[in-house]
Amino acid sequence: MKKVMFINLYDFSSLKRIQTPLGLLSLYFILKKKTDYDVEICDFNDVYYDGILQDDGFQKNIDCMVDYIIGKNPDLISVYTMCNNYHIALFLCEAIRKKNPNIITLLAGPHATMVAEETLSGFNSIDYIGLGEGEETIVPILNGIFNNNVEGIAGLAYRDSEGKIIVNWNRTDIADIENLEVIDFTKVGVEADKIRALGSVDIEGGRGCPFRCAFCSTQKFGETILESKVFQKLFLK
Repeated sequence: MKKVMFINLYDFSSLKRIQTPLGLLSLYFILKKKTDYDVEICDFNDVYYDGILQDDGFQKNIDCMVDYIIGKNPDLISVYTMCNNYHIALFLCEAIRKKNPNIITLLAGPHATMVAEETLSGFNSIDYIGLGEGEETIVPILNGIFNNNVEGIAGLAYRDSEGKIIVNWNRTDIADIENLEVIDFTKVGVEADKIRALGSVDIEGGRGCPFRCAFCSTQKFGETILESKVFQKLFLK
């Protein structure tokens, strides 16, 4: 059984509070329902507050994160990226590649999506990049990767057999948020513990934005319509 680890990074310079990685939890439950993969979420915010990571400097943090990941024996890691932690993701994958080249590296999230071609061109330690929202594409992407056949798979950037970079993304193919799996926090132990400790829970009220700010990735995702979840989906489930 292949093991998939979703990784939520933290910003070394501005760690303030533990947040719930809602997107990763959504993908976690999709894989649990639709596949036989062994799935785990590694939230390094939690690892930090558990005292496993220390604030000992950038490289020491990277080394500790690498050891932690490798100790979990994943076949593939999927690292969620934003602009404030993209450099951490790149250093992390480079260090993992040197220490265990058998681990497949997949970057995802807004920042990786926006610079997919440039990243694959400049960093051999990155094998794949998931593009845009992942709920509709995560299962075929993982199946294709593990079967060594990713040709034509939507929502994925990769190198073909000749080393050519392929970016296959339909920006209008976004998830229907009303049909997403309901997140059951009690089934992911560390998240349930986090909620009890904080006395609060993060929720996703909707996706998208009606504005088209040039500096923001949301409008490039094709999400120019604000789509809200219905009340029953938010609170009654």
